[in-house]
Amino acid sequence: MRNSNHIYFSNTSKLFISIIISLTLVGAWLRVEGINQPITGDLAGMLFMHFPTSWDSLLLNYRDTNQWTLYIFLAKLSLEIFGDNEFALRLPDFLAGIFVIPLAYRVGLLMTSSRLGSLITAFLLTFSSFHINRMQVSKGYLLTVFFALLVVFITYKLLEKEHFTRWGILFFLTGLGMILLVPTNVHFLTGIGVFYVFVIFKNHKNFNYTFNDLIKLMWPVILLFSVIVGYCLNILSDLTRGIAGECMIPINIRGNAICTMNVGSYFERLIEFFDSFISPWSSWFYLFLLFGLVRLYKTNEFALFISLIVIPNIINLISGSIGPARVYIFWLPFILLSFYPFIDRIWHSRVSDLDSIKVLKSFSL
Repeated sequence: MRNSNHIYFSNTSKLFISIIISLTLVGAWLRVEGINQPITGDLAGMLFMHFPTSWDSLLLNYRDTNQWTLYIFLAKLSLEIFGDNEFALRLPDFLAGIFVIPLAYRVGLLMTSSRLGSLITAFLLTFSSFHINRMQVSKGYLLTVFFALLVVFITYKLLEKEHFTRWGILFFLTGLGMILLVPTNVHFLTGIGVFYVFVIFKNHKNFNYTFNDLIKLMWPVILLFSVIVGYCLNILSDLTRGIAGECMIPINIRGNAICTMNVGSYFERLIEFFDSFISPWSSWFYLFLLFGLVRLYKTNEFALFISLIVIPNIINLISGSIGPARVYIFWLPFILLSFYPFIDRIWHSRVSDLDSIKVLKSFSL
């Protein structure tokens, strides 16, 4: 009996791995189109304005909203290896757009323990028009999605408290990478920080912590946000000037970013953002999201989703501004992940685990 169970789970793992590999290859095929097209738009502006800049100037200054420091570093490295061509310039985002698919599956599995739900997330991300279209821009948006998923993966590993120092260092480096991509990623990292602190205290409801206990558990978050605050204060005047300059650009060029607004116009724009995130699917998709949130209520995943959605919106409302939808692309995989409880519920109400594997096998054939 033990032998047959081993074979069953081994075959199951192989099946899901083969499907993820297939989705990754399909995702690469969908995103490779146009990788050799001439450099235009924001990417051209980044190439001519920021690539000649010295590293100390890139790290210590923020000239405009087109400065994606980490992407510039990776693209320069790619150009050194593969030569001066469009493919090499777009390669960092292309690779991030490919490897984010298996990473989405892995993060979904870690969060939900559902192979099917994680597979659904990877499938939706593979064919997401919003994600594919960002490849045409190629200045760090797909890297943002990759880093966002990686930060969540590392955060869950921190909560497991195994190899804490190793994961803590990786948490700091990955979070710092997100900020060096674009400072507005602080919205996402603040949500992650709130989620982490919430879960730590939720797991110890008596709050019987000593100062040393808190330092041991919180040092990755404290270290990351100390560096973020220092970095943002250093470039604060540049950030203010960059945002002001962005707001002077005509709205049809800057991507419908709102710089001064009331609450009504803010939420109207937010609804438009969420419509674009689930392209090519329609708004009915959010009915499944609501179902998923109800199913996830009182779980860590519910707290994560609320933190990642609510905290950035609070920051926006306090600051009185909101960027274009692509700035918040870090929401994309988590919106898609919230779809899984609906599918998981329907699936397990109709077929057993063994039957589901047989169905998937026949589908893959």
